[in-house]
Amino acid sequence: MWISVIELTNFKSYIHQKFQFDKPQNGHNLVLIGGMNGYGKTTLLEAIYLCLYGSEAVAHLPRAGLHSDAYGKFLKKALHGKAISLKRNMMEVMIAFQIDDIDGYEISRRWHFDLQGSYQEEEVKVYLLRNGIKGSVISKEELKDILEDYVVPAHLAPFFFFDGEEVKRLADQDTREWIQMGMENLLGVVSLRGLRTRLEQYQNNKKPSGKSSMDEKKLDELYQSLINEQNQLEQLQIKRLNLIQQRTDFLERLDEAHKRLSTIGAGGGGVKQVENIVRDEGEKRETLKKSDDILDKILSDRLPFHLVSKQISESLTIQLQEESLLLDWESKKQSVEPQKERFIEAFFSTDYTQLIDQWAKEKLHESINYAWQGLFNPKPEGCAETILHDYLEPRQRLRLNEQFDKISVGYRQIKSLLQQRRTLQIEIHDLERERIRLEALHDDGTLHQLQDEMKSVQNELDNLNENIGDLNRHIAEIEKSVSDQRSTYEREHIKFIETTPVKSNLRKAERVINLIKEIMPSLFSIKTKELSDAVTAIFKQLSHKQQVDRIEIDEKGISRLLSYEGVEIVVDRAAGENQIFATALIAGLAKTSGFHIPMVVDTPLGRLDSEHRKRILNYWLSDPERQIILLSQDEEIDNKVFSTIRHQVSKTYLLRHEQLGEGIGKTVAFEDRYFGEIL
Repeated sequence: MWISVIELTNFKSYIHQKFQFDKPQNGHNLVLIGGMNGYGKTTLLEAIYLCLYGSEAVAHLPRAGLHSDAYGKFLKKALHGKAISLKRNMMEVMIAFQIDDIDGYEISRRWHFDLQGSYQEEEVKVYLLRNGIKGSVISKEELKDILEDYVVPAHLAPFFFFDGEEVKRLADQDTREWIQMGMENLLGVVSLRGLRTRLEQYQNNKKPSGKSSMDEKKLDELYQSLINEQNQLEQLQIKRLNLIQQRTDFLERLDEAHKRLSTIGAGGGGVKQVENIVRDEGEKRETLKKSDDILDKILSDRLPFHLVSKQISESLTIQLQEESLLLDWESKKQSVEPQKERFIEAFFSTDYTQLIDQWAKEKLHESINYAWQGLFNPKPEGCAETILHDYLEPRQRLRLNEQFDKISVGYRQIKSLLQQRRTLQIEIHDLERERIRLEALHDDGTLHQLQDEMKSVQNELDNLNENIGDLNRHIAEIEKSVSDQRSTYEREHIKFIETTPVKSNLRKAERVINLIKEIMPSLFSIKTKELSDAVTAIFKQLSHKQQVDRIEIDEKGISRLLSYEGVEIVVDRAAGENQIFATALIAGLAKTSGFHIPMVVDTPLGRLDSEHRKRILNYWLSDPERQIILLSQDEEIDNKVFSTIRHQVSKTYLLRHEQLGEGIGKTVAFEDRYFGEIL
């Protein structure tokens, strides 16, 4: 599959522009669209999302402001500034893609506005293409199926259509939530959770009459308490995301201050040397913080387990295993119980049983029940007699068993982290002394002012990091509380249902809920292993350092880079390894998804050194059948880089911007041009 046409009308800075692309073949699979900042590169990425997914694109375009603005509000801003005055109250994006050399689809999304430029309605048209010619019209209700069959569902699109600036942001923050989101998107967990919640609400609303160990009012209160805790958890997670965004902004301010120092240093070697020392000092402090975080996590999450006696730990492990056997046995027994009732009903409906008296029927009924019970007795060897840990749901049991395999703390690992910490502290101290010495020699006042500014920003960063740490601990507590409350609610809810005459639909809903609870841990376990393997392989291709042996990702989204000795490695921001890891993560998610579609990347190579840029380009171009569309600045893919990949370029466009007055401009794309090249 490849994109053949993108056409924009009155969309942001594009009054009208048509991009046409050839089929990737014979090693020509790269499309380069060059443009300076603000010339319309990101607009193309937005157009692809909005045309294919409409309002579903909202969650995937944070740089465009869609995370905070309503869909209609964004569309109003996207309408070209001169459109209404020229009586053009329509905006449109059309995308055509080919499945093969003959068949394809054309999707157009047109938005209509009133005379004041306010969004009114949306019009979607889908056509079947055959040999590039429009064929039959397809119902817009079928668009979702077409995208899932031939392109990619909306929730997986960020693995293929993404903004390099967002990758840089991802590289500067905790990737755990992003990994969890990616894993959940891969597995469709959001849909499963939504179904589970709706079924629980259905059960809660349709509870049958009857008495139980807990009355309906108490069960409702328990359910409402659970919902309140979940809402509180969501608010805290949003607050954490906002703090992480603030931290990213402060990091950008630090980078800007570094650049200003670099400019000052252009005329004086001493000041330049100070700027380099300040940068090194900041990066080593960041690495030291990450090292401390890892050590903190080991001491808080894993070391306490070693304070428990081995006998107790082994006893708990054996008990959980025996309980799992008992729960599996009971589950299988309950799953076939309806079959017994149907068999008895069918058996006593036969002509033969109509001829025997009631006493004989009762004896037959007892015999059938006895024989049926014999199918499940005796219990499997190793079963627990009773369930002591009934507060654990299946997923928690699985995680607890897995946790026992991960809690070992090696002496070498702690020693290595402590040694790394000590080395960093010494290096920071030496850099600090050298900086102070040079500042005394070369500071004319400007440097001191910049240093004060950077110190202020660093203090803000330290406070933010402390607040984020506190928030992470609070969120962990709430997550545990939610998990405990959910377990309590589910346990009491099951008791409530078991003690009442349950209707057929409620039994079905309960079975689906239980199925969802059972399969989700298994799905996560399977996919995290697959994702870890994919990210490891890609990271090794992209990184020019070879100290990483394996990247482990667990179902909580926690990632660990391990050396060949099994020691966790703290990524060095100075070498751009964080961004390489973030890129490998996105590529790994794309690979694990199983979809093979074009990649569209805006600002693909910012902040990377030449070696990493070369490796990423080589990775993207290593699949000659995949169309790669890069929306690049002149410094990312310059003439030197362009000359090395020219043989794989199938098409180029160069974006130019023209001012129309009143702060409004238009973008024009020149075909077969690229930053100083005429092809």
